[in-house]
Amino acid sequence: MKYIMIISLLFTLLATKAQQGCMDPQASNYNSTATQNDGSCIYNPTNYSLTWKDSLPVQLNEISGMVYWQGKLYVHNDSGTPNHIYELDTLHGLITKTIILGTVTPVDWEDITQDSLYFYLADVGNNIGTRTDLVVYKFPKAAMDTSTLCTIPDSLIESIHFAYPDQTSFASNSNTPFDCEAIAYRDQKLHLFTKNWSGNTSVHYSIPVQAGTYTAMRLDSLNTNGFLITAADFANNAQLMLIGYKTTFPAECAFWYCYDFSNPNECFAKGNKRQIDLGNAATIGQVEGVCFKDNQRGFVSNERFIPSASFNFPNQLYSFSTSAWYPYQVQNSLNQTSKSNNPFSIYSSSNGIEIRSLVPREESYLHQIYDASGRIIFSEWFHYTANQMQFTIPLKFFSKQFLVLRITNRQGKKYYYKLHHQYN
Repeated sequence: MKYIMIISLLFTLLATKAQQGCMDPQASNYNSTATQNDGSCIYNPTNYSLTWKDSLPVQLNEISGMVYWQGKLYVHNDSGTPNHIYELDTLHGLITKTIILGTVTPVDWEDITQDSLYFYLADVGNNIGTRTDLVVYKFPKAAMDTSTLCTIPDSLIESIHFAYPDQTSFASNSNTPFDCEAIAYRDQKLHLFTKNWSGNTSVHYSIPVQAGTYTAMRLDSLNTNGFLITAADFANNAQLMLIGYKTTFPAECAFWYCYDFSNPNECFAKGNKRQIDLGNAATIGQVEGVCFKDNQRGFVSNERFIPSASFNFPNQLYSFSTSAWYPYQVQNSLNQTSKSNNPFSIYSSSNGIEIRSLVPREESYLHQIYDASGRIIFSEWFHYTANQMQFTIPLKFFSKQFLVLRITNRQGKKYYYKLHHQYN
């Protein structure tokens, strides 16, 4: 009996330490007591308008993938085009460099991603499910010279071959679940997200970044409500942006935005997932490319859209921001005077963050600080008496990053503050 009581106590303590639930205040099922995200958040319909940047050159009528590096975009076309990657300026989308990928012959180039040293170009299009030659080409960024036309020699191009573990038939199938147009690098792996023609689910696979031949690892999946995923990219603070469209009229377009996950292998299973509607192909084109510029901003591109002889939508470059959704929305800023109904004022000091209060009655409040990825890095109850008091959260809990302070009373009322910490 004694051991059963001890085990029961341990489980209770563990449950108290890591309370799972929806941690996003924007969700309809937000759980204020949750300290560990479990991917259960539910969201109301969300609409977003992309910011138009400029038209793209005619050479990019079939733009399919893009990535941002050192102030430039690196993009490529779909199948049936030369083995060229184009460097673009981000203001007007003008071509500033053409990179020839050795003697590589494109079959169906669909997306491009990167790590700190290499680009990875995915020849993975498989829209009738017959391909047995799926490959990702890897080449060093350092191989590009300063000229406006450069060639990457074959000796510097590596090949990563793979197959899907669950594909057993390679007969022609216009409803194949093994097409793919989206690839993104994260944590020493290449993550692939399928464009499933046979249902509503995009499946998430991964393969190594080293040259070789592999069987992809199936990780998790996402119900996309009929949207076909055409591109993907990770930001550095636990965000994944997918983009896609529906093939039925009026060809609606949407982001599938996933965020606040600790492991990219579980971005669907444990992260927040929300559909963000962007309009339709008649207004923004058939969206084919997406990439992050930093942890809040990025770019979207569409290929030329000609559904009928009377309609010709050109290829365009757009920008977007995720700041409205993540890190989680807060209400006030550091050093900003609180409103009259807010009993707390937040100040910086050489010791850390000072919290000054004038609460109306004796009460305890939970103080939690979240880092830029939404993880709790500080959590402690402070007890206030019904007069002016001051607490300091020590400097050791901070670094130079975006932080959020949330103060909650026992009735669940919350106050939020942005902490743009500047200490050394």
